[in-house]
Amino acid sequence: MNAEMLEKMIMKRKSIRSISMTPLSEEVLSDIISFAENLVPLFPAIQTSVKLLPRAEIKPFGSGFAPHYLAIYSEQGPDAELNAGFMLQQADLYLSSKGIGSCWLGMTAPHLTAYDGLTFIVLLAIGTPGENVHRTSIDQFKRKPLEEIATAWVVPSYINAMRLAPSAMNKQPWFFTGEETCCHVFSVRGKGLINIAEGWRFVDLGISMSHLWISALADSTSVVFKREDSIPSRTGTDYVLSCRIE
Repeated sequence: MNAEMLEKMIMKRKSIRSISMTPLSEEVLSDIISFAENLVPLFPAIQTSVKLLPRAEIKPFGSGFAPHYLAIYSEQGPDAELNAGFMLQQADLYLSSKGIGSCWLGMTAPHLTAYDGLTFIVLLAIGTPGENVHRTSIDQFKRKPLEEIATAWVVPSYINAMRLAPSAMNKQPWFFTGEETCCHVFSVRGKGLINIAEGWRFVDLGISMSHLWISALADSTSVVFKREDSIPSRTGTDYVLSCRIE
C-alpha cells in the first residue's frame, strides 16, 4: 500500500454523485479487485470479504447510480462496522488516486445480504466520474472546526486528516481527546427521535480512524489501537478506542 499517495487523497477526495453508467474496463476492474483483496483491517481477527458487484446485483433503490459497487461483508460483532469503515475507506482513497469516482451509500444494499456466513455492512458506488473527481482547495470541505471535535493538542500532525473524513449526511459523529502522541476516540450519539445517520456512526468513525492510520503510515510512524479501561465515555458519546502514536 502506498500510504503517501493515499494521504494526498485525504486532502482532496470528494464524494462523486455523478457517475457514468458506462462500465469500467476489465483491466481497471481487475486492479480494483486486487487492491480490495489487500485492504488492511483494524481488527485482524474479524473475518471479512470485499466483493465487486455489478449494478444488476444492487437493490432497485441504487441500481441506476453506478455501474459497479464495492460491498464489504463481515462476521457479526460489536466492532464489525468500525472495522468495515476502516477498511473500505482505503479503497475509497485508492479509487480517488486513480481518477475513479466513488461514493459511500448508506441507504443502498445488494440483493445478496449474506455471503459465506458473513453479513453485508456497507458499500461504495464506483465508476467513471461525471464531474471533477478532486477538490481544488481544502476550503471546499464542509467540516466542523477543530475545536468542535477535539480537545487541544490531540495528535496535531493527524487530527486534520481525521476531521476531513466523510460521514453519513456529513454528521461527523466523532470527538477526540488525548495528547500529542495519543488519541482517545469517541462516537457521538445522534440527537432527536429521527436520525437517519445514527445507524452509520461506527462506520463513519472507522473511516476517520483510517485517515489517522494512513497519515501516520505515510509519516513512517506506527499506530497502536487499543481499548483503555480507564477512559470513561463523555456526555452524549461512547468511548470506542485509543490510538497511540509510536
